[in-house]
Amino acid sequence: MAAIGHKGFVSVPDTDASAASQTTHMLYRLVGNATSSNNSTRPFAFSLAFNEAAQDITGFASTAPVVRSQQPSGIAEWSGTITGYYPKTKPLSGHVGNVTFADGFDTCPRSFSIDFAWESFEQTCMGTTAPEWMEHRPGLGSGTGTYQCLVPVNAPLTLVGQTGSAEFRIANTGTPCTITGSIHINSASVGARIGENVVVDYGFTFNGNATFAGTAGDSLLANGTTLIEPQETEVKFFTVNSTEGFTGRCFLTGMSISVAIGSPIEVNLTVQGTGAVSIT
Repeated sequence: MAAIGHKGFVSVPDTDASAASQTTHMLYRLVGNATSSNNSTRPFAFSLAFNEAAQDITGFASTAPVVRSQQPSGIAEWSGTITGYYPKTKPLSGHVGNVTFADGFDTCPRSFSIDFAWESFEQTCMGTTAPEWMEHRPGLGSGTGTYQCLVPVNAPLTLVGQTGSAEFRIANTGTPCTITGSIHINSASVGARIGENVVVDYGFTFNGNATFAGTAGDSLLANGTTLIEPQETEVKFFTVNSTEGFTGRCFLTGMSISVAIGSPIEVNLTVQGTGAVSIT
C-alpha cells in the first residue's frame, strides 16, 4: 500500500540529538510537536526538495564529442516548506482580522498578507572527510506585505509614499493576535470592472522590525517579541504515522501570513536545510 497525506506529521522535538533545548526556537513555537501545547499553528502540509547538482565534464577527444558528459557533484542540499492553519487550538477564518494604518488608507480592509524573509548563506567547508551535504547559515531579515480595501464612494484614496505605524490583526481571540511595525507604502493599484467590487491593493515594506502580540497560546510568536535571527533547529518530517520520514537541521528563511475574508487563516513557512538528512 502507498502512503496517504493524512498520515504525515511535522515535529520539532523539545531537545535535539545533542540534548540542547529547542523550546525557545521560532520553529518550535510555530510548529511544535505531539506533546507541545503552545505552538501557534496546525500544520497540514509539508514539502521537501533535495538537490545534487550535475556537473559538466565534457572534454576534447580525438573524435569530437557529440553529446555532453555529466557527473553528479557528490554534494547535496535540501530545503522545505511547512503550511499550517492558525491558530492550532481552533483555526479561524480571515474575517476576524483587520488592518489599521492611520497614516494611509485603511477603509474597509478585505485581506492582507505579510511576508518575512531571511537571507541564507552557503558556508560549506572542506575537511579531512569531504562533506556530502551543503552547510548554510541565516543572515538579515526583512518584511514586506500587501493589503486590499474596498474603494468607498465618499473617501478619497491615498497613493504611495505614506509612512507610519500600522497594526495587522490576525485574530481577535483573548488579547488580539497582532503584528505591528512602521511601514512604507510603496505600491498601489486600483481599477474598475463591471460586475465586480472596486478595490485598491497596497504593497508595503517594514521599516525595521515587527512586534508580535497575543494571548499566550495563540500569539503567532511569543507575546511582545520581535523577529530575531532564525535558530538552527532539528525538525522531523514524517510521511507515515510518525515512524517513517526524514530528520534534519534547518532554519527559517520565510514566514508568510495570509488573512482574507472567506478563507482560513494560513501560515506558510520556508526552511533551508543545513547539513545531512537522515532517513527513518
